Formats: sequence, structure tokens, C-alpha cells
Amino acid sequence: MEERAAAGLLLSQIILLRRTVDEMNAARDLPVAGKTGVARMRALNRVTPSGEFLSAHRMGFMHAVDAWLDIGADFSLAFYR
Repeated sequence: MEERAAAGLLLSQIILLRRTVDEMNAARDLPVAGKTGVARMRALNRVTPSGEFLSAHRMGFMHAVDAWLDIGADFSLAFYR
């Protein structure tokens, strides 16, 4: 049961991190008028991989990963973009 709880915590942290980064990126989108005068969104200053890592660390994501690994997971997670 401890393994299940640790995995659940990790998955909830992954979802929270993804939602947070998506919200940060959405807040940075600016409307711009195209040649036809129709407004569309243009993303500026998206969250960088290092910014995402720092956010994850601050949100406690690394503690969730450590807790999951401490219960006996025999592989590590690698994050690529």
C-alpha cells in the first residue's frame, strides 16, 4: 500500500506541475492582429526547461520523486523535451 500511495503522490505532482506550467504559458500569451485583422494568440517567453525544473523543485515535485524511489522503484525517471 505504501508503494501505491507514493505512486499516487508522484502522479498528482506530475499533473499539478503540468497544469501550472500550462497556466504560466497561457498567462504569457498575447493577442496579435494578423493581416486579415483577426486576433490570434502569440506565445511570448514560454517557460523554459530550466524554469520548469525550478518550479517543480519549489512545488515539492522532487520530494515526491524521492519518496517514490525510496519505496523500492528500481529505475529512475528521465525528463526530455
